[in-house]
Amino acid sequence: MLALRKGVEPVATFWADSPARAESAKRTLADLGDVDFEDGDFDPKWFDPAAGIAAIDGLLEHAARTHSVPRAVRTELEFLRRTLDEARRRSCAFYLVEVEPGEELGFAGPELEREAG
Repeated sequence: MLALRKGVEPVATFWADSPARAESAKRTLADLGDVDFEDGDFDPKWFDPAAGIAAIDGLLEHAARTHSVPRAVRTELEFLRRTLDEARRRSCAFYLVEVEPGEELGFAGPELEREAG
């Protein structure tokens, strides 16, 4: 709950199911038979990179202060932060996803509206 104390979104907020996982969940719900859903319920939500950067910065600050996060995890967080910073510079939205083995994703996300001025 570190993120909530700092007033930023937890990193898990930015996670979406991979297409393969979404299809599996749809099949499971269809098999249950009494659960209403639409295919769009499983579409990923796209986020502004600034929100992801704020969440990661909070984790990195905590890691630096407490020395409780392994170096390998900090390295991955730093890489993700650089990636999100590049997405921000390009005005791209993002979401995080863990792909299934053999699954490929396209990376054509929506552009963010550029602020006037």
